[in-house]
Amino acid sequence: MLSPDVFRGLSFDDILGVKTAEIPTNEIKPSLRIALVDDDSSFNQAVEMMSEVLPDGKRPDSLKCYTDPQDASREIIEKSRNGEVTVAIIDRNLPGIKGEELAASLRRAGVEIPIILQSSQNRQDSTLPGNDGLSASGIDAFMEKSAMIEDLDRLEKTMDLGRRLIAAKQIKPRNGPPKAA
Repeated sequence: MLSPDVFRGLSFDDILGVKTAEIPTNEIKPSLRIALVDDDSSFNQAVEMMSEVLPDGKRPDSLKCYTDPQDASREIIEKSRNGEVTVAIIDRNLPGIKGEELAASLRRAGVEIPIILQSSQNRQDSTLPGNDGLSASGIDAFMEKSAMIEDLDRLEKTMDLGRRLIAAKQIKPRNGPPKAA
């Protein structure tokens, strides 16, 4: 079994064995169908409104917002199997459950789509788990919640991250996981 220390200092690209940032955007054709799980309905509405004004090719193919984590979980499990959901963006602080716990339960149910954890907390906040804790929960990436609604450029980059994660999940690692020292 690999120690979590094996991954310390490695980027997401290193762990996957691909350079997601080097995949040309015009080669990324996966359908971006987002399930956004956040109990703040005004945040969800803001994301929906802002994503509608993104230029063609940058906006998601679909965006479904959920305020109830249990409803979201059932639908993500079902819809990820038939391609209706290709990325889940989950808030860290949901009523009755942490985003990491919801992500882990989705993974246990066989959900393989990329999962992005969002939080209003800064990534360096000591209450957030380290990279090994996020990976153990099945989380593919972390982003600050403000990235979704701060400005259109940051929202566009968030959508691009979703597409890159989908593309990376479809590419098999070239060298496999890092070897234990």
